[in-house]
Amino acid sequence: MAQHHPNEEEPLLEEPTPERVVALYRQAIEAFNQRYFFECHEFLEALWMAEPRPVRRFYQGLIQIAVGFHHLTGGNRRGARNLLGRGAAKLEAFRPKRYGVDLDRLLRSVRRCRGRAGDGPALADSPRLDSHNHLRRSLSA
Repeated sequence: MAQHHPNEEEPLLEEPTPERVVALYRQAIEAFNQRYFFECHEFLEALWMAEPRPVRRFYQGLIQIAVGFHHLTGGNRRGARNLLGRGAAKLEAFRPKRYGVDLDRLLRSVRRCRGRAGDGPALADSPRLDSHNHLRRSLSA
């Protein structure tokens, strides 16, 4: 059964203003940290689709990680391992940090969870995403 984020908005990003980009990104971070992985994916997908620059690969990596954890919540361990691995590979190029996310820490956690995905309680170890006060400046650059 899918979880629904209590503050979920329609994630479509028709006009990618800096304010809207920051708002969607913050919603994605919040959703991920509250383990609303499907909703996180929706917010990030709106950003990914609107982003013409190479940083869209960063969004795609986060999307795949969120969907990987969503698969874990549904018991699809094979799908989880696959997407967590693909997402981690995409994020390697953006280390050590991007848009407030400590990618070194995130990737360590994802690899640990991916390695345990077949053993049981990997979801209990799901990482949290960080964001900081310089987010607006970072996202608009």
